[in-house]
Amino acid sequence: MRKQGLPATRHTSKLVQTVAVFSVLCSIQEVFLGDGRAFAQERRGPGITQIEGREHLFETGSNRVNFRDGFLEFSLGSSRQVVMFDSRTGRSSDLGGILLSAPVAIRFNQQILVFGIGRDNALWFCSTDGQPWQSLGGGITRINQVYTENFQLVIEAVGTNGLSYNRTLNNGWTEMRSTISRPQGLPSYSEVARSEVNVGNGLLRFFLGGQRQLLVQDSRTGLTTDLGGILLSNPQAIRFQDDVLIFGIGVDKAVYYRSLYSGWQSMGGDVVNLERVTRIDSQVVVQALFSGNRPHWRNLNDNWVFGNPHDSTSNSSYRVDELASTTMRHQGNTYSFYIGPQGQLLMRDRRFGNVSDLGGRIDSDPLAMSVGGELYIVAQADRRVFFRTLRQDWADLGGNIRHIERVYRSAGEVVIEAIGLDGVPYIRTTRLGWTRQM
Repeated sequence: MRKQGLPATRHTSKLVQTVAVFSVLCSIQEVFLGDGRAFAQERRGPGITQIEGREHLFETGSNRVNFRDGFLEFSLGSSRQVVMFDSRTGRSSDLGGILLSAPVAIRFNQQILVFGIGRDNALWFCSTDGQPWQSLGGGITRINQVYTENFQLVIEAVGTNGLSYNRTLNNGWTEMRSTISRPQGLPSYSEVARSEVNVGNGLLRFFLGGQRQLLVQDSRTGLTTDLGGILLSNPQAIRFQDDVLIFGIGVDKAVYYRSLYSGWQSMGGDVVNLERVTRIDSQVVVQALFSGNRPHWRNLNDNWVFGNPHDSTSNSSYRVDELASTTMRHQGNTYSFYIGPQGQLLMRDRRFGNVSDLGGRIDSDPLAMSVGGELYIVAQADRRVFFRTLRQDWADLGGNIRHIERVYRSAGEVVIEAIGLDGVPYIRTTRLGWTRQM
């Protein structure tokens, strides 16, 4: 009997495993992707390791399952059915189904299981030995990962409401917190896109190759992966919903973006400069200059709007001498700062490769600035702003803020601009208190 969303598999071989309890899932309202599109999860290229750096994964799913003498590779056919290619025989098999996402395969209990998102936005799976397609329910837009852990098979996915969920084969969906570069339980936070992104205990660095294609280098493995595309601008990367989004200007002068695991998508526009990409709470905001130096902005799901989303910096009396960054050169050496597994500040010394624990419990990207022979690090925690130096411990600068907008050096001062919970822009230095920007 066919289930809605996927046709029955075209295999007729005997089932070898029955999985119980497939119909549990709380209702998820479709508010994340307005047009119901699903992100396609593509093959993970060499050098891209798991963002969270999980050390307890026994195996993670992908579009390929390797054996000693070959591999099985899974892709979508012309009717979006799953096609399995066996390198040992050179033959392809049709596994049926109709998927909105690329298939993810994994070995489990002496079987190879294949997962994907069906037309009803539920999670579906089958096996390569004839087990037909079955629904695990849910309303999801992207499969983040499939992995085995403690003899259980776990699926992590993003719901149509933008939240992250996980489940096993026999237990229903449960909401989960983001685990990128910070422990569970911390509130969501905002950040500004840069060419480097902190992930777990390392960095992903994005840059252009010789053909102006996007390349990413993982500091944890030293490997570089080609993510394709042709960009006229340097890439800007930002973490978003357990993934990383990378933005740039295409050859048609439109803004394009992609994630680590999905292909390029156009945001349109007639752009001469990609000014800024910011994550504000759960929204990604892109600001760009169109031809004629006309400012425009938009988020992922809406159209371009003339003007700026807010005018937090136009009335600042401070001159920006240098912007703070997660990587900063100081007294002949280069330091990188990122959040540790317990939310503490970690610092990597680029010259010697040492990692130092600078303590604290922060929930925003640390921003560093070299001022007057001292290295300052500014971060947000519990809606307040804190700073420290290499020699002095954390100091509380107060505030009741939504996110830090930017940090910079001005005439020997460290200046912090932030957006308050009231949506109003505020500014202060490490010496002078918060002032509302008019």
